[in-house]
Amino acid sequence: MIMKRNPIKQFIVSFIPKHVGNSVVLKIYQLLALIPVSPKIRKKNHDHNTIWLKDAKWDFLTVPSAYIENQNEWEEVLYGWGSHHNMKYSGCEIIATFNVLKALGKADSPDFMAELIGEYEAYGAALWGEFGVSPLAVCAYLKRQGCSVITARKDDDESLNTADDRCRVFIATVYNDAKDITAQIHTVCITKEESGYILHNAYCMDQNGAYAASIPYATLKEALAHISGQEPKLICLIGIDSDNTDKSNNR
Repeated sequence: MIMKRNPIKQFIVSFIPKHVGNSVVLKIYQLLALIPVSPKIRKKNHDHNTIWLKDAKWDFLTVPSAYIENQNEWEEVLYGWGSHHNMKYSGCEIIATFNVLKALGKADSPDFMAELIGEYEAYGAALWGEFGVSPLAVCAYLKRQGCSVITARKDDDESLNTADDRCRVFIATVYNDAKDITAQIHTVCITKEESGYILHNAYCMDQNGAYAASIPYATLKEALAHISGQEPKLICLIGIDSDNTDKSNNR
């Protein structure tokens, strides 16, 4: 028997992805990030995370060629304040940032990750971390780290080609399902390598059932289309420029 979708429910869950512009969504994220996590909570989380991450002995935090792929195993790493104050639930932007900086040779230790979490708790945590990190705060953080960024807010060929031509590593924030806001939002790092475009922390599994990087994709647009197992829709693409001049492509 074929189950019919409730048209009213379908309209409600698809309204934001279909009808609310990405620039508006990004501004809402920024508003939600205006009030930082309190210094007391930040210190508590930092002290816990510093110890826990060192004890975890995850090689990908220190090995230059390895990236974080296993967000589902980060429930004990604290982020923000609230009912879901952990990296498993809302740490994808932080993991994507770490992976980008790893690709650039700037992230190399558990201590760096603990500091990075605290940095976003002070500036960028949307609704005290419940909604992750504002993508615009990610841009600001990368600039403070000396990176030059290009942003695209549409998945049209012109915007993506501009970012693709100038960048070798990206952060992409998408709706997991363009027709259903309840499928939530996810953010990943994409590295451009000789074999193709590789997604990191996109919940891919290897033959042994361990979290792994994606297969290489031939184009950036193809990689973006495989961030989720549904029908993802781009909210914001941040490209790390290959030269040292700040640019913006906010189309």
